[in-house]
Amino acid sequence: MAESDKVFAGSIPELYDTYLVPLIFEAYADDLAKRVAALAPKTVLETAAGSGVVTRALASRLAPGARYVVTDLNQPMLDYAANKQGSDNRITWRQADALALPFGLGMETTEREYFDSDDPRNLGGGGFYPTPSQVHHNRGKLRIVSCTEALDQHHIHDVDLIKIDTEGAEYEILTTFPVKVLSKVTAIVGELHGIQDQELLDYLSRWFDIEHTPSKGRLSLFKAVNKQAWETSGSQMPQAAAV
Repeated sequence: MAESDKVFAGSIPELYDTYLVPLIFEAYADDLAKRVAALAPKTVLETAAGSGVVTRALASRLAPGARYVVTDLNQPMLDYAANKQGSDNRITWRQADALALPFGLGMETTEREYFDSDDPRNLGGGGFYPTPSQVHHNRGKLRIVSCTEALDQHHIHDVDLIKIDTEGAEYEILTTFPVKVLSKVTAIVGELHGIQDQELLDYLSRWFDIEHTPSKGRLSLFKAVNKQAWETSGSQMPQAAAV
């Protein structure tokens, strides 16, 4: 694979936005933007912004005084997104590696083995669960912090929206999230990786209406909307995006 492909440089950002975004991401981006905007957030941090499909859908719905920090691992993708978005003094564009944080979230505070993927289709990917069908190598140990400890460290007592894609650790993270915080989250969106997926969805169904989009492989998408949050607000629950 060419080095430019690995970093999504050259023509890759435009091709990604022209073909993959309408095919896979656009409907979900619009749906997610509507849900976030309904919360009227004053500050938004977006990670893995890619070519900016969510940014474009959400920015127009945010208040004039909102602050919106948009990040992505690949600078060329970020440059493309910023150029297509146009001038907006509410938005700050920053190159950032969401995997370079000093800790990960998990069930308990400990250390665990972390594995890189050698599959050329999994660009820069990795996780705590080596997939039998792929060849992995050990990146080393990563410090894991329990969800409760992480929230306490950062003095976070309320969460409006959770976007999760943690390469198979979704069950461990969400089922050990403090119930008093999780049960009040308005919406959760993410990708599942075939590891205790149904157990997670059953657990979340205590507080959330679940929309699950299965796939032929082990990956699938899900959305969870808090039952009580929408009943209290008097708003109609957002419908599932058709992809």
